[in-house]
Amino acid sequence: MRYHYIWVALLAVLLGSLVTKPLVAQKDLKIQGTYQIEKDKRQGWLILNIQIPKGYHIYALTQVGNPPPTKIQLAKSSEFELLDKFKADKKPKVIEKDPIFETRLEKYEGKVALLAPIKVSKTADLKDVVFDLRITGQLCNDSGCQPFNNKKVTIEFAGFYDAKDKKKKNNGD
Repeated sequence: MRYHYIWVALLAVLLGSLVTKPLVAQKDLKIQGTYQIEKDKRQGWLILNIQIPKGYHIYALTQVGNPPPTKIQLAKSSEFELLDKFKADKKPKVIEKDPIFETRLEKYEGKVALLAPIKVSKTADLKDVVFDLRITGQLCNDSGCQPFNNKKVTIEFAGFYDAKDKKKKNNGD
């Protein structure tokens, strides 16, 4: 009789693993960063490109309460200054009242870029300035969440851009 319970428990675990979607490894969450500086200026953009595995999401920077939002910490430096907080290149998917958390959820799926304006000191050599950044959040699917705590991302110089050219492209010229 005792073995009967063991077999039933084992069968339940096996069937449960077939029904639920397993969590992917954190390495499948791709985060790459660069910074670009406006030509003839010392200001530009720090850009984090995040690729979220299919069927998964991360919570938005603007998520309030629980579950907690994705957070970004940038180490202080005399070589650069963050001029404003990070903002996403697209609006998050909003669920007004999640049936599990019973609260509003804001999340990103697929690709999202998080951008922040920066200023680099006049004395810094742009090719040598490297940002050390830490990102904390949760990679989730319908089966559960995996936290990623203080995931390190190194941000390096990706070149200059001409603001006038960007304005022309945005205006359709």
